[in-house]
Amino acid sequence: MTYLGGIGCALVGLGPCLVLFLFTIVNNPIKVILLTASGFFWLLSLLTTSLIWFIATPLRGYLAFGILIGVLVQEVLRFLFFLLVIKAESGLQIIVSTSNPRRSQPSSQRQSHLSENITNSNANNQNNNNNNTTEGETIDLLRNRVVISPTPCITSITNDPTGDTNNHNSNNDNNGNCSVVSSRLALDHHIIAYVSGLGYGLMSCLTQLLRILIDSFGPGILMHTTSWDSKTFFLTASFDVMCMSMLQVFWSLILFNAFLNRLYGQMIFVYIMHMGLAALSLMNSFTTPFPELVCTMYAISLIGIIAFSYIQFHKGSST
Repeated sequence: MTYLGGIGCALVGLGPCLVLFLFTIVNNPIKVILLTASGFFWLLSLLTTSLIWFIATPLRGYLAFGILIGVLVQEVLRFLFFLLVIKAESGLQIIVSTSNPRRSQPSSQRQSHLSENITNSNANNQNNNNNNTTEGETIDLLRNRVVISPTPCITSITNDPTGDTNNHNSNNDNNGNCSVVSSRLALDHHIIAYVSGLGYGLMSCLTQLLRILIDSFGPGILMHTTSWDSKTFFLTASFDVMCMSMLQVFWSLILFNAFLNRLYGQMIFVYIMHMGLAALSLMNSFTTPFPELVCTMYAISLIGIIAFSYIQFHKGSST
């Protein structure tokens, strides 16, 4: 296979995940860390599956056994990654809140900047109008417009899902000191689910597709298949890997929401779909691999229709 054909097949398989990574992940260091951790968990699932396959010597000749163990281990590691994110949520909140200096800026600094601006504006007005306002009157005017705290006051801005902004205002106590507002920056679990699913899909692409393409690069290399046409093997494998990587993202979005809300029906739906699509690889020994690819396309379309209907239903019920 030529290098041009190999690069084309690689872009077909890695293209969607690579585009999503470049446009939605690479500019956010927190997302990069979560994606790397998710990919590491996928590698752990592959290592665990390999160890089980190596230990179970009598079952090595059965491909269905390897598929079953691989799917089960992947889903167990996905659930463990979800538990890890939930346990480390407080630490992630601190990292996210400190990564944005505008949100963690003390209110005393903001008030000092505001008072300086008001002082400058008052000075300009005095020069233009030729007023003889004394310094004491200017200070009284500033005190009426801005409340200056004698002690530093640290406030934090929280992402309140209820939309209530009354809890974000800080009050002054009897001594004139500004009370400290202790609030938490809520993490978006949908974004975490998306990033973890993309890590699963990207790592599966790199492991499954590049190994085949690298071994097949160079002139005079043919795939000695008994039932497939060697010209369609790489392209079919690229499309199959692309579909499975996108399904990993969809499955993570569904499962993380199901884990949070304990929706067991959605969990069973995802597990059955994952197991069924993985079992379709047993059909590759037939005369053509296209039934597996067609079923994978149907699965992606089904999830898209369900997601669109779900969103439209909730929009209609909310209005």
